[in-house]
Amino acid sequence: LCKMRKVHRLCTNYNHLIVYIMVTFKERAEELANQCKRVRGNNVYETLAKEFNIGKRAAGDRFKSMFGLPVRDYISKNITPTKEEMIDFIVQSNSFKELYKVSGINDVARLVSLLNKYFNQTNFTKIKFNLVAKIPSTTYKVTREDNMSILISQYLGDGHIEREGGFRIEHCEKQYQYLKFKIGLLNKAFPNTNGVEAIRKRLILDKRTGKNYVSYSYRTKEVLKSQIKIILGRSIKDNIFSMTPLGVCLYYMDDGWLSINKKHKTVELAFSVVNSDTQNHLIEYFKTYGFYFNKNSKSISLNKRLEVLKFIQNFILPFDYMLPECMKYKYDYKDIVELVH
Repeated sequence: LCKMRKVHRLCTNYNHLIVYIMVTFKERAEELANQCKRVRGNNVYETLAKEFNIGKRAAGDRFKSMFGLPVRDYISKNITPTKEEMIDFIVQSNSFKELYKVSGINDVARLVSLLNKYFNQTNFTKIKFNLVAKIPSTTYKVTREDNMSILISQYLGDGHIEREGGFRIEHCEKQYQYLKFKIGLLNKAFPNTNGVEAIRKRLILDKRTGKNYVSYSYRTKEVLKSQIKIILGRSIKDNIFSMTPLGVCLYYMDDGWLSINKKHKTVELAFSVVNSDTQNHLIEYFKTYGFYFNKNSKSISLNKRLEVLKFIQNFILPFDYMLPECMKYKYDYKDIVELVH
């Protein structure tokens, strides 16, 4: 019932000391189960079976014998979503049954108890209605140009026009809060668009790795026909030159990146663009702001440290107060400042 775990420790003479620590089945099972954030696909039995060279069924029987319940129930008891997490689960669900699946709480009584604790009632429909009504739109100074620029940024970036009447936007699990942020902007600019209740979660198979990953998609609803008609009726160049700094910020968050190499003291801020004409139009557009981008077959980029800093100061930092934490890695300029000095 034991296995040996190899641990590397660094000694004072900078040589590695390999220490073997005996880990019992119960200790490892408890460790694995306590690390789980969801009931489905927890792989606890599979991992135990592999590490202790036993069958999956035997691993399950041992777990139930030692802890008095199967691993799904053990994990479920340990999962207690925060109120903010529970709000996201409710917004993503269309029924109590869906909430039960999404939350990962494998116990109806516990789920009902949490609803009562956080929202002082247990009626799913009433709770969701109240939440959707209270979700605030992102605050920013509204201008007609900014409103259209939001749509242009999605046309150039991660949005897809559907039936020339609306947009579909999709982001990975790590950018879920960014998707909610975009929806807030759209709701403020175009009040008839769907709210966060229209977010849908789905699993996508990565054919390269064979693994599933979580993605969140959103549809605005077909209420943007006149705006989309304007966008599609103009040239790419005219759309690019119609972008405001807010639009540039959103476009960068979608298709841009910041790369810093401390060893070689190099910096690159770039937009992923493969169409040569689009590259040229973007380069001309940024020249009107005093920024001179380079281009290659896959992107346009700034490579001078001071220029990169100024770009971030001009196009990103004015909106830092409302950008979600999950996107701030795209403009974390502290290391650039160190390189400059």
